[in-house]
Amino acid sequence: MIAPLLARNCLRPATATAASAVFPAASTLPIVAHRSLSSTSTAMSSSSGTFTASQHKPPILAELKSPIFATLHEAKGKKGLTFEQVAKGIGRNELYTAAIFYGQAKPDKADVEALSKLLDIRHEYLIEALGPDYFPYRGLGEWPPKDPVLYRLHEAVMVYGYPIKHIVHEKMQKDGIISAIDFTGDVERISDPKGDRIRMTLEGKFLEYKRW
Repeated sequence: MIAPLLARNCLRPATATAASAVFPAASTLPIVAHRSLSSTSTAMSSSSGTFTASQHKPPILAELKSPIFATLHEAKGKKGLTFEQVAKGIGRNELYTAAIFYGQAKPDKADVEALSKLLDIRHEYLIEALGPDYFPYRGLGEWPPKDPVLYRLHEAVMVYGYPIKHIVHEKMQKDGIISAIDFTGDVERISDPKGDRIRMTLEGKFLEYKRW
C-alpha cells in the first residue's frame, strides 16, 4: 500500500545511476535526506539556481489525493533538474513530462521505470501509485484562474478565441473542434533584445462533428 511505502521512505539513498551519466552537473549536488517539505524548509542550491520548498511542492498539488506528485516534485528539486532535463532522461516531451508531475497525464511502464532511476524513487512505490490502476483526474484549479500566468492565457483565449475559431473553420472547411486528447504542445524561450519572449505551440487533431 502507498502509506506503508511512504513510511519506509520512498526516496532511495543516493547511488550512481544512469541519471548521473545523463546529467553530470546534477550528480555533484549535495544529497538532502528525504523529509516532508514545508514553508520553513531550507532552500537547496542547484546548478541552475536556488530551489525553495514552495518551488518543490506547488500549492496546487493539494488538490490531488495522492502524495506521489509532491514526491516527484521534491525528488526533481533535490536533483536540481528542470523539466527539460527530466524529459530527456525519460524520453518524453517536456510539456507531457510536466503534466505527469501534475497528475494530468498517465505514465506508462517505461516512464515509471525511467522516473524511478532518474529521481531515485523506489520503483515499487511508483508502481503502486502510478501503475495500471492509476487514471488521471484531469483539470486543476479554480475557473477562471487567479494566477497571473494562467489568467493571461485565459485572457488570450477570450480576446482571440473567436477569431481563432473562425480561421480554423475557414482553413479546414469543416464543422469540428481541435482535440485536446490527440494533442501535443511545446513551450520555448525566444531571445529578443527588447526582452525575451515565450512561444507556445499547441497542436491538436481536428475532429469533425459526426452526423447521424
